[in-house]
Amino acid sequence: GWSDGPLPQLERVLRRRGLRCVYVSLPMPPCGVTWCANPFVLLLAVVLWLTIVAAERLAATHPALIVVAVAVGSLLARLCVAGVVRFSV
Repeated sequence: GWSDGPLPQLERVLRRRGLRCVYVSLPMPPCGVTWCANPFVLLLAVVLWLTIVAAERLAATHPALIVVAVAVGSLLARLCVAGVVRFSV
């Protein structure tokens, strides 16, 4: 397991100086392999793949629309990353 390291000693020194230590609970990812079964990871891969395909196809016909395809893909990728993080916590 993880040891506290020098944390207890630092807390004692800080308390003597009048400082108060506050413990904050940190959300931990699920145990085991359930975090690997995150559906947003697959969705992120699909969004990235579709963005690349769309950009390649638009490059031949409408080069100006590549910017739109990349912008929409970036927005969707951002939402997928938020979903990955939300699902894992």
